[in-house]
Amino acid sequence: MGGGGGGEVRPHRVSLPPTKDASSGDMASARSVSTGGDFVRPAICRSPSPSPPPPQRSPPEMVVIPRSEHLDTEENHLSLALVATVGGTRPIVSVVQVEQYLVSLLSFDADQFSVHLYSPEDFLVVFRSARSAADRDRVLHGPPPPSPPFRLIWKRWLRTSLATPEVMRFRVLLVLRGIPAHAWSVDTAK
Repeated sequence: MGGGGGGEVRPHRVSLPPTKDASSGDMASARSVSTGGDFVRPAICRSPSPSPPPPQRSPPEMVVIPRSEHLDTEENHLSLALVATVGGTRPIVSVVQVEQYLVSLLSFDADQFSVHLYSPEDFLVVFRSARSAADRDRVLHGPPPPSPPFRLIWKRWLRTSLATPEVMRFRVLLVLRGIPAHAWSVDTAK
């Protein structure tokens, strides 16, 4: 590289592309032309070692709520309720502010409804007047109030809104034989 009068020659490194190793079927590493040795990939560039599998979680426990007269009564009462979600930039809104919204902007009397915090939406509004269906529909289908301090998105309350579908693992047909008719009950079957 030095010498008389010619240009300076700079060494450069050339690597050949990986070649297929016929014996193993895997990719073989290229040989470095400059050193003649095997190219060793730095540790930082190597494939990460496989991570251990995530821990197995037990399936969530299924809860089945049996039907009852009390549950049916509450569902009928809530069938006229509305759920409100704060829209737009989602400012912090209190129960009192929603009550004031209904009274001042939608002209309801304060004794016609009750407002409750509700999850996953923001509020549950339960109408309690004899005209509950008309009140609910007025909120749902009426024009939005002019210049409200915050935006509420309204929808009907549904009993299945917090439910998740689940596959029942077993279905059993139970036949009670030799049991008098007056003793047929779940307690007797247990």
